[in-house]
Amino acid sequence: MFSTAEQTLKSSLKALGKDFYINYLRHALFFNWRSIVGDGIADNIRPSRLERKTLFVAIDSAPWRTEFQFKKAGIVDKINDAAECKLIDEILIGQSFKAPAPPSNDTNEPERLTPDEIIANDLPNITLTDEELEEILNNSPSIEDDQLRTVMLETSKTRARLNKCRLKHGWHRCATCELLVPPEEILCDNCMLKELEQFRRAIADVIREVPWLTYAEIRREMENRMPHLVNQCYPETVLSIRSTVVQQLARSLDVRDQRQIKRLVMAYRQLPPDQLTDDVIKRTMRRLRFDLPTGGEDY
Repeated sequence: MFSTAEQTLKSSLKALGKDFYINYLRHALFFNWRSIVGDGIADNIRPSRLERKTLFVAIDSAPWRTEFQFKKAGIVDKINDAAECKLIDEILIGQSFKAPAPPSNDTNEPERLTPDEIIANDLPNITLTDEELEEILNNSPSIEDDQLRTVMLETSKTRARLNKCRLKHGWHRCATCELLVPPEEILCDNCMLKELEQFRRAIADVIREVPWLTYAEIRREMENRMPHLVNQCYPETVLSIRSTVVQQLARSLDVRDQRQIKRLVMAYRQLPPDQLTDDVIKRTMRRLRFDLPTGGEDY
């Protein structure tokens, strides 16, 4: 993942803190994808986003989707070996948060590059003006160690060139923070993760409020509450959240409280109140003893 020049920066970057260094590695993964995984994989598998320690990739070819299942363990090893740490735990096929580009009928159209690939190709052509260099120098922290000061200055220059290149290609500020994001995106990865966490908590709230709602009804409710994220409301996501809510309701259950018992049964069976009978409640509670989900996050 590191070039010869970057190798000299590693120890200094680590000295700036673990979060800074890991963030650097996450960006380096996208910039150096081809050199990490090789031309064969890079020509058919593209990284789309990195959420915590899960890398999502895009694969257009059906045969390569099958091939990916045999190669993904090796790709994980290549990435972690290049990073010299456990940067990712797994790789999944998934879509980016941006809308897919419309298909083109032009067979002569060049291969569409990802935003990060476009930046990586153009970055060597980007230079800083004297005024920009002076601003970097004036804003540099006072560091006594000459070598570390030089490393920090070069890192600041590289970051400035990168931001300048991104702005040239239409990148803009994240709607929540100051990080630059590609033209077709609204939020940076960190802010998107926070939004998705809020989205999952909102789904959990809906299930607690009206525990018998079906997936389709929950999705319609989320269209009203958080319409910009409704495309992330997958059936398996709602099922996972419902399982966690059921576990939480069962964990805090007071068996003397009939309202709590009914809420638990409705959430577990997705039954409306008018379908609850004593027999249904008894059978469900017996079944829950053996089928109660464990683990999961708290919402």
